[in-house]
Amino acid sequence: MSEDQDGSNKRARLALTPDGGAMPIRALAGRGKVDQIGIVVTDIAATIRSFSATVGIGPWEVYDLGPDVLEECVYDGRPTPHVTRLAIASSRPQIELIQPMAGPSVHFDYLEAGGEGIHHVGFYTRDLPGGIAEMEAEGYRTLQAGLRYKSTGRGGYAYFDTADTLGVIVELIEWPDPPIAAIDLGASAASGSAAR
Repeated sequence: MSEDQDGSNKRARLALTPDGGAMPIRALAGRGKVDQIGIVVTDIAATIRSFSATVGIGPWEVYDLGPDVLEECVYDGRPTPHVTRLAIASSRPQIELIQPMAGPSVHFDYLEAGGEGIHHVGFYTRDLPGGIAEMEAEGYRTLQAGLRYKSTGRGGYAYFDTADTLGVIVELIEWPDPPIAAIDLGASAASGSAAR
């Protein structure tokens, strides 16, 4: 665990009551369920085939998220044109496979730190800006965000630094209405390369 500038332990301050019990993250309290499990992978097409063949999860819709789709992409507090390929299954909770395509991004960081695996748990919201404000007011730093879909001017996603509290990153998700168009994986995705 890391110490804050004032020498206090952030995890103890945010996650535990004085008697050692868990203290809720107010922005997430009362939800009762995780909406999404995000898994970072290096080859999204191969992982889709594996999930479909071994556990029967599917169908999958694939999207590329980045500056072509979102008005603002932020990583570590700075504008950064990261691009991520997502495959979303119709399972509950929803399984999201994530392949970073251009960075830097939290997904490249995750791969460099330890390889493929569960990256985050996601929660849907109807007010992403309000959710970001609540999480940051509770002391959870925004690691990365994609804000305002160009098609609607609303929505997006944000990842928060909750690993010390929960052991995993939290994502808030506001999906656009109407949804963005899925892409066709085609031959380029089968090899894991970016579509152009």
